[in-house]
Amino acid sequence: MTTFSPSVCSTSSIEPEDVLKELLEAIAKVLVDYPEEVQVNSVEGQELTVLELRVNPEDLDKVIGRHGRLAQALRTILGAAGFTLHKRVIVAIIEIRPT
Repeated sequence: MTTFSPSVCSTSSIEPEDVLKELLEAIAKVLVDYPEEVQVNSVEGQELTVLELRVNPEDLDKVIGRHGRLAQALRTILGAAGFTLHKRVIVAIIEIRPT
């Protein structure tokens, strides 16, 4: 299981945006039935980072939650983490379509 350490940004060569990406991925993998299909893509801007969370279609409701409460909680957590890095963070939840 992946663990998250808030001090990882200041003590290693990991980029701050990578920490946000890993945090979202770690949280999502715990919530879903198909953790191997969780993908997080980061789109960087100067002051904005968009984190695209892709999950199996059967897991979509697990990361959104009732009335979107879980999705909002994820956005709040990542927004607060991004705030400490002086970045605005947007979390987009995307369904993986079968090919």
